[in-house]
Amino acid sequence: MSLSPNLSAAGPKHERSDVDARVVAIALFAVICIVVVVAFVVKAFLAASAPSRAGPTDTPIAAPVRLGSDPAGEIAAYQEEKLRQLDGYGWVDRDRGIAHVPIARAVQMMAEQEHGGSP
Repeated sequence: MSLSPNLSAAGPKHERSDVDARVVAIALFAVICIVVVVAFVVKAFLAASAPSRAGPTDTPIAAPVRLGSDPAGEIAAYQEEKLRQLDGYGWVDRDRGIAHVPIARAVQMMAEQEHGGSP
C-alpha cells in the first residue's frame, strides 16, 4: 500500500503556511485586554452615574412614637376638641382676620348672602 505524497509518515500532518500561531496569540491577547478595559470603563461609568446610597450614619432616625396608655380616651378627647371647634367661635388667624363660626351659623350666613336677607 502506498501513501499519497501529503500523507507521508515522516512529514507534517498540517499545513504550516496558512496560520501563524504568533498572530493568533497576539490577537487573543488584544481581545482579552480590550474586554478588561471595557469592563473597567463600564464599572466606572455606572459608579459615577448611580445615585449614592445612604450609609448608616446618613439616615436620620426619627424619635420613637410614644403610644398612649388609653387610646379610647385620647380619641374621645380629640373628637370633643374638634366638636367644640365646630360648634364654637374662635380665631383661625387673628392677624389676617380669619375666624371660625359654628356650622349652623355659617349655613345661616350663606343663606342670607344668597337671598339678601333672613331666610
